Amino acid sequence: MKIVSVINYKGGVGKTTITTNLAYELALKNKRVLVLDLDPQTSTTQSLIPISPIANYQNYQLQIQNNNIYTIRSYFDECLNKNFNPQLMLKLPIINVIHTSNGFLDFVPSDFNLTYINNLLTIYLSHSFKPIDSIINYLNLYERLKLDLNAYNMNYDVILLDCPPNFDIITKMAISASDSYIIPTKMNEMSIVGIQTLISHIDTHINEYSQYLNLCGLYYKRPINSINAPICLGVIANMLNIKGIAVENNIINNLINLGIPLFNIRLRENVSMYGSSIIPLTARKNNYYRSKDTYDEVLKELEDLTDEFIIKAGI
Repeated sequence: MKIVSVINYKGGVGKTTITTNLAYELALKNKRVLVLDLDPQTSTTQSLIPISPIANYQNYQLQIQNNNIYTIRSYFDECLNKNFNPQLMLKLPIINVIHTSNGFLDFVPSDFNLTYINNLLTIYLSHSFKPIDSIINYLNLYERLKLDLNAYNMNYDVILLDCPPNFDIITKMAISASDSYIIPTKMNEMSIVGIQTLISHIDTHINEYSQYLNLCGLYYKRPINSINAPICLGVIANMLNIKGIAVENNIINNLINLGIPLFNIRLRENVSMYGSSIIPLTARKNNYYRSKDTYDEVLKELEDLTDEFIIKAGI
């Protein structure tokens, strides 16, 4: 099983579209896929369940508030209630989306209230009286999601973590659990300016965890699992403007010169693909694409991207 984070500091770069379509294509290729929506904007959740029009989505949120539907927030709440007991595996609120001949797509939905969980996690990290207790809290927190996802090792071929567009505690937990990560982005200066910073922040977090792990080994006898050192599978050049391809190629070359890996497959901008949160499931079922040619072109790019992802991620 491979765990891959999908992340970018910049919004509006097609992160949700990449996550949902990649998951869907993987399932069609008979992979067993789990998606965790860790973003409080809930775009991936809206894309993977039939909650359009908005009235249905409001009803969905009401069911969450009434505890009729459990989300990733309930997982983090349980973490806090159990004080991050390292011996206790916590269950995820998993919903099935589709089954294929030998594969399937499951996901764990997000909700708007996930924003508040970071404050509670911050309090947990700061609630200690001894320096060594602070280190133990830190290690327990950032190994939590990794331990719980590893419990699903026999159930899935790949787990995709759709991260929020920031480097908060939940994002760090996702990175700590991941074997690798991908960065969808548009090829303009505004969208790529934070990529180097993002990669640097990920490396800093991994190094910090390793230092705390070494300190813990010196002063505390309880075994602590070592953190993953996730690798960047590559930047996905997304929403390319065919008319401005020369400018976009210059930006792509700049990323290559900086030593940042890129996927070979690039996705063009397409109103049908990026203009609606109902992609991919409802759109494909209801012939949302405006023409068969458009559908075939978009589908071919997504299929090729998925094939390259399978190779890079080692699935």
